[in-house]
Amino acid sequence: MLTKKYAYRFEIMGMICALVFLVLTTRIAYLQLYAGEYYKRQSDGNRMRVTPIMAPRGLFYDRNGVPLVNNRPGFTVVINTKDEHFNEDVARKLADILLVPLDDIITKAEKNKDKFDPILIKSDLTPEMVTKIEERKTDLPGVIILVQPLRTYLYNELAAHAIGYVAEVSEYELNELGLNKKGYKAGQIIGKMGLEKYYDDILRGQDGATRVEVDVSGRIVQEIGKKEPVPGHSIYLTIDIELQKAVEAAMLEHMKWLRTYGNSPKAHAAAVVVLNPRDGAILAIASHPTFDPNSFVLGISHKEWDKISKNPYNPMDNKAISGEYPPGSTFKMVTGAAALELKKVTSQERIFDAGSHWAVPDK
Repeated sequence: MLTKKYAYRFEIMGMICALVFLVLTTRIAYLQLYAGEYYKRQSDGNRMRVTPIMAPRGLFYDRNGVPLVNNRPGFTVVINTKDEHFNEDVARKLADILLVPLDDIITKAEKNKDKFDPILIKSDLTPEMVTKIEERKTDLPGVIILVQPLRTYLYNELAAHAIGYVAEVSEYELNELGLNKKGYKAGQIIGKMGLEKYYDDILRGQDGATRVEVDVSGRIVQEIGKKEPVPGHSIYLTIDIELQKAVEAAMLEHMKWLRTYGNSPKAHAAAVVVLNPRDGAILAIASHPTFDPNSFVLGISHKEWDKISKNPYNPMDNKAISGEYPPGSTFKMVTGAAALELKKVTSQERIFDAGSHWAVPDK
């Protein structure tokens, strides 16, 4: 028989074992029942990768079906901050390849660290950059290369104010203007001006995604599923691009004449709108000085922006719709048409105009 001394020790050991078993059981119950869903998401986040497929943006055509813009394929690099192996060292290697400041990558990663969506770092990569990233893929966990449709404005500055331009959505637009509540996400391309902005909901389409399983090194094991993107709708405009060319060329030529012979040395700004009198359709609309919308697609440089912002004639203003000018003699057509319609005058009636007015004394 065991002595009381050993029996007491066995009782203590039994109590300790029971306590350890109780703690383990409680912990298992907590992990499985209470926190099970959280750790399942964490596990899937390490094992599963969702790669977005960006939808092609709808195009613009003139009244005769001539394309005014298109979408060309380009390589884009994004990072997945949820990858546990992505760190500052990886960001530094990526910055060296992309020739971008390290702080820019770190700042973007910090601002979006709580989001599961990939974070756009740079668009329109050169073949050399793509090759370097692919060669060092094992050293760059969390770094993903995507194929993204990039907007190209085929006629550059022609009708730039009417068509507008696209660029990456800003943090201000997402948070302050509430675009995040409308389904927009960081890194997406949106219309910033003109028709690109006004019809953005119609043009942008719906992005797709590819769901893949990866191993511990981030290499793709198999594709789990794929959702095809839905392209945006294209829009036919009333603008005639050939007439637009002629209008802008005539406008520039006339301003040059005014500066040279017309005693108007500051004639550097102008606006023209050509309407179809039968239905009011805008056949051409121009504003000068203008800008090249292609400069904004990948992010405009400081040098280019300074050139635009410091221009005293404000190239970003669409003077055709926002400028305030006295109608002058152009309004005579309106009053003349009204007088004819009301039969106050006839088409043969003549009016003598001496070229002066009683309210304006002769100099």
